[in-house]
Amino acid sequence: MVVILVHWLIKKGREEEFKVRWKERMTVPSGSGLYREILTRLDPDPKGQSSDPKFHTFSLGDPFYSTFINIGIWESVEHFDEAVGKKYIPEAVIRGKNLPEAQLPE
Repeated sequence: MVVILVHWLIKKGREEEFKVRWKERMTVPSGSGLYREILTRLDPDPKGQSSDPKFHTFSLGDPFYSTFINIGIWESVEHFDEAVGKKYIPEAVIRGKNLPEAQLPE
């Protein structure tokens, strides 16, 4: 079992359109390996304890977009790729093949 996170950046003002599209058009057939999923939205103006810096170890937000996170629990990465990846996610393009490799901590 794997948890797949999809980070969506949606133009401000188009959030409702996105939520409808996600619910009605981005569906996965039964038996595809998806156990459960939920679409969450980043609170753009946190108050109370959620604004405490100790709860913010990294940033997902973007000041120009509304942030949504899709959390999916799948049977395997291969099941996700077959049902979603090949349909909605374009192939990665590697640029700068002559660039030095990233330095990793020892």
